[in-house]
Amino acid sequence: MTGSMLQLFVNIIVYTILILLIVRTGGQAYTFTYRIFGSVRMETIGMNVTIQIDENDSAMNVASKLELNKVIPDKNSFFVKLKLAKAELQPGEFVVNTSMDYDEIIAVL
Repeated sequence: MTGSMLQLFVNIIVYTILILLIVRTGGQAYTFTYRIFGSVRMETIGMNVTIQIDENDSAMNVASKLELNKVIPDKNSFFVKLKLAKAELQPGEFVVNTSMDYDEIIAVL
């Protein structure tokens, strides 16, 4: 009797942990996908930020600069958006606003 109760208790804990992991992973996947395909803005009333893109900067470098300056919420989703848009980044100094969504930022860059 004690062995079957212990087995039941262990099964309940294992299944509860699995369900929580599935829910958490699903939420993270939704957020990441929404950032790529949705309209994500850091602020509704934004401020201008100047971004310097050097000739040797990679797309991930540019995404990191944007995230560091709080223009975008996540460099990884912006990087994927850049790749899907097949955007060509040009070196130079660009002014972007924290109220811009990913598509607007890509158009400026």
